Amino acid sequence: MLEAKASRSDYLVDARKPWRREPALGVGDWRFFIAPLGMISVDELPDRWGLLELKGRRVLATHGVPGNIGWYRSAFPEANKRNEIQLLISAVGSPGVKPRPEIPLRRGIDIHAWREHLEEPCG
Repeated sequence: MLEAKASRSDYLVDARKPWRREPALGVGDWRFFIAPLGMISVDELPDRWGLLELKGRRVLATHGVPGNIGWYRSAFPEANKRNEIQLLISAVGSPGVKPRPEIPLRRGIDIHAWREHLEEPCG
């Protein structure tokens, strides 16, 4: 999960979100902020969050990027997979999001069936 921050105040307000205080409510096996260079310091990041910084047109991997070793180990094994799937399905199934005809969705993925499944009550 990548959360873009354009201003310092935007970053500071972010700390009040429920999923920042309770990581199990959040989505993403890996979570990063991306912000202009120097706007966020590493020591003020939430626990287990990474930081990518923009320097001109370059993206710098400042903190928490796993590299080739350990990339498969989730920093957030308690991630809310149900909300994550709902977010992805919502994005792909939105009327404003239309995949280009020449780029098919992966075979076997039925967006409508997933949406119906996710709308069923948990029990």
